[in-house]
Amino acid sequence: MCQIEGEHSVTAEESIDLNGFLSSFKQFMDAATAQAHAEASETVFLSKLRNHFGTDPVHLPTVRETFEKADHPNLHLAVSGLLSGDGWIIPASTWRMMEKSR
Repeated sequence: MCQIEGEHSVTAEESIDLNGFLSSFKQFMDAATAQAHAEASETVFLSKLRNHFGTDPVHLPTVRETFEKADHPNLHLAVSGLLSGDGWIIPASTWRMMEKSR
């Protein structure tokens, strides 16, 4: 037998109103989802990106590059090297070329 506080107990011999249960469960999930969205705060990472760029990062263009699996270790070493130092400098000629491609 299952008993929920303030609710009718159900035994194995009783039939369950499936439509009623599903409707009640959907209402419960809708309320839980609405509450979770209302309580959700902006992540630290998103906040830092928004402050850095001065706009919502969702509207910014993205850059994507794919690499062969065999090149992943080299890419890892390159990115690790950049992050461990002062970063990288983009030459003005490359920057102008990137601006024209927008």
